[in-house]
Amino acid sequence: RYRRVVRNLPVVQWALDNDGLFTLAEGLALISLGRRAERMVGSSIFDLYADNAQILKYFTQAREGLVIAGPFEQGDATFDSHWGPLRDDTGSIVGVTAIALDVTERRRAEIARRETEARMTILERLAATGRLATGVAHEINNPLTYVLSNLDEINARLSTKEDMETVRRCTREAIDGAKRVAAIVRDLRVFSGRPQKGQPRCQPAKVVDSAITLMRNQIRHRARLEVDCRPVPEATIEDGRLAQVLVNLLMNACQAIPEGNVEDNFIRLEMAYEPPWIIIRIADSGEGIAPEVMPHLFEPFFTTRRIGEGSGLGLSVSYGIMTEAGGTIEVESTKGRGAVFKVRLPVASTKAEISEGDMAPTIPAPSRRLRILVIDDEPPVGRALARNLSEHDVTVETRAVAALERLHRGECFDVLLTDMMMPEMSGIQFYEHLQRDLPELASKVIFISGGVFGPEATNFAANQKPIIYEKPLDIRLLQEHLRDLAAGKENKPS
Repeated sequence: RYRRVVRNLPVVQWALDNDGLFTLAEGLALISLGRRAERMVGSSIFDLYADNAQILKYFTQAREGLVIAGPFEQGDATFDSHWGPLRDDTGSIVGVTAIALDVTERRRAEIARRETEARMTILERLAATGRLATGVAHEINNPLTYVLSNLDEINARLSTKEDMETVRRCTREAIDGAKRVAAIVRDLRVFSGRPQKGQPRCQPAKVVDSAITLMRNQIRHRARLEVDCRPVPEATIEDGRLAQVLVNLLMNACQAIPEGNVEDNFIRLEMAYEPPWIIIRIADSGEGIAPEVMPHLFEPFFTTRRIGEGSGLGLSVSYGIMTEAGGTIEVESTKGRGAVFKVRLPVASTKAEISEGDMAPTIPAPSRRLRILVIDDEPPVGRALARNLSEHDVTVETRAVAALERLHRGECFDVLLTDMMMPEMSGIQFYEHLQRDLPELASKVIFISGGVFGPEATNFAANQKPIIYEKPLDIRLLQEHLRDLAAGKENKPS
């Protein structure tokens, strides 16, 4: 009766003597191993599984008296197995017994589930990016409007030689607008952040600021935004992943509040360190969540929104991100009385990062003039850098190949400031050429980048850890760096 049961289960049961000869072989899963019970008995495990080192290892360890549990693969099948010594009445080991469960379909289902979750994360991020696009376009177009109009005004007044005070006012406003555009692009970079290698770390305060900037336009048409963020330590989560969670939760809060009654509605974001967690709460005065909906809230594709207002993936993906990071996400709500989402982030460090809003100090003149070779395929960028770095001797090339020709001719430069992504020869290829043919110059390279990294640039940045300044450049930081180089310090960011 026992054999009849085993023969109909997806398992394998073996018994072997000390020489490795099978004395018992039963179970439906023998089919997955390509074996028949009657042909296995009397055969040697060393002959039948000569090419399966894991099975032979388990047998040898069990024969030595160890109890083993572990997986093995045979062909396309995967098994979870348990092995142990077989003893006689005196306690002497006379063989080995093993039982293995065929988990092939379960493993395939697990792999498929992980792949589906990965695709869901990408789809949700694309959906969130699409929902952000309208608001971001609005935020960018506003400052661009007065940047362009002020530049037109400057051009007109310079041509008629009118008063310089108006010109100065126009330039100040144009600079302010350009900085706003740069800030929006910076925040989008956080949202789409590149995966970090090793243990991820982020500064939650900066990510919160970025998420608020991205969502501000959507929020202001529906509610007052209230923010109370206390100093917190670093968290063990990638900044892009945390940004995705916060944007999803703020988007969810927005969609819970109808447009048109801003003063009577609020969205409140609070952040504090409540050991051992960093806590972020996002509350809204919206329609709340019905009791029958609460159990399904974090399920994929579940949504109560109208078509076009959400994919039903945002909360599910956010839940997955927080679980993977070792944190949690919870919700409290009463229908008609709003909702509060609570995010717990694991702490990476107890040192709080506090943003400072002080004005940048005046940069003193460098102790000596450096010879700088600027390489950028955009001529206006090269000209702008030459003007901003006029306290040094700047040479501009628009092609990395031409820059290499200068260096091979023996022209000397203290700094090689190169764009990362260029046609014909990229900054990365330029650097690799130096490493190979002019290694003494490779340490003089400083990269500037537009911030959009493909696989090659991502791998290069992770492996080489070069100095990279992202466009639009913070010219004061670059000037400080060059001042340090002029003073004889190492080539590293100031």
